[in-house]
Amino acid sequence: MVQTKVEESGEHVVMGTGELYLDSVFHDLRKLYAQVEIKVSEPFVAISETVMQASAVRCFGETPNKKNQISMMAEPYDHGLSDVIQRENLYSLERKSLLTETLTTKFDWDELTADSIWAFGPQRTGSNMLIDYSLPEETDKMALGTVKPAIVQGF
Repeated sequence: MVQTKVEESGEHVVMGTGELYLDSVFHDLRKLYAQVEIKVSEPFVAISETVMQASAVRCFGETPNKKNQISMMAEPYDHGLSDVIQRENLYSLERKSLLTETLTTKFDWDELTADSIWAFGPQRTGSNMLIDYSLPEETDKMALGTVKPAIVQGF
């Protein structure tokens, strides 16, 4: 239940399920195993969440001049999709055609939706997807393209 990683700075990061649990882990490291002094910084919290069912309500926002609007919804993935994306590095831009093929053949996505993926996250390598579901009849796709980088960055 403990994960560790080494940052580029050389700092060792220990991740666990809570502060009390990590105190116990460090106590064991100090007294039972390593028998060395360990310098511990103040803990910080990273929150991870998951989507269990489709959003019941659309999140909606508009610009102050009320000329631009955006709405979003969250939906869970098909079972196993997240693992396939990570295992096969399908978030890579060079693998776009393989991503489309995988989504249409293995997960029964329509090709239009599979081609409408704008971004993956977090840090552009995760298995969360930002998908453009806007319709050309309802949306000025040229104008949308001009704000796409900002929306992707916000994602």
